[in-house]
Amino acid sequence: MKNILITGARGQLGSAAMKILRAKGFKIKAASRKPREISSAHAEIPTVFFDYEDPSTYEAAFSNVHSLLLIAPPLDPEAPEKLKPFIIQAKHQNISRIVFISTLGADKEKLSPLRRIEEYVVDSGITYVILRPNFFMDNFSSGFIAPMVREKNGIFLAANGGKTSFIAAADIAKAISVAFMENINCRAFNLSGPESLDHSAVARMISEVTGKNVLFYPISEKEMIQDMVEKGMPEHAAQYLSDLYQSVRSGKMAPLHDDFNLLVRERPTHFSAFARKQVSMWQ
Repeated sequence: MKNILITGARGQLGSAAMKILRAKGFKIKAASRKPREISSAHAEIPTVFFDYEDPSTYEAAFSNVHSLLLIAPPLDPEAPEKLKPFIIQAKHQNISRIVFISTLGADKEKLSPLRRIEEYVVDSGITYVILRPNFFMDNFSSGFIAPMVREKNGIFLAANGGKTSFIAAADIAKAISVAFMENINCRAFNLSGPESLDHSAVARMISEVTGKNVLFYPISEKEMIQDMVEKGMPEHAAQYLSDLYQSVRSGKMAPLHDDFNLLVRERPTHFSAFARKQVSMWQ
């Protein structure tokens, strides 16, 4: 079975992907600027130091791999410029397949960073699968929203009443494994969960499993950016995040898609089931 290079290996999705790909029998290599952190958590997985902005790290990353899971640096408006030379090098290194993680709606936003990367992947001539997931459920349990729930019993976002068809990272990882296992060539899939929820509904579900009184507090874009920056998020990333929540408020992230079922041949996880499994993360 072909070896796969996993970029973004320390993130929510990279970690979930490594777990399921190993379980499926794939040989994988984890690429990261902090490979020791991966080794401490996944001692059985070979790691390599890698930085998109340092082309001298590309050769070691590509050594003895045939396929690539491409995950862009999160919330980075400069990601296209950082990934373009890496994608070009992937072609020179005879990478036979790229699975790229984009985002839901990127194909409708021509100038969005992830759409530009999609175009680089398509133009590379390498066989590809593009996965466009909606917002991760895991943002509430292990991502940037989790501390709000644990420490303040609240969700503070510029989402207003906008709904989102959240999807679990573990489900996206299942889609990734299928994209590598089956003969799916040069296609894109829109991945959503099975229901569209506003953040008040999410807060109620978390309350039900934790026994806490978790509430959603709609805040302004300015307040959200300021809050994220005060918590240590770079300003450009906070602005990027704010732009994403414009899509939530406008209803663009609400639609349900059947691509997960078509690809994985099962139904995606409901948020209530996800919350029951993650309850310890909010204690």
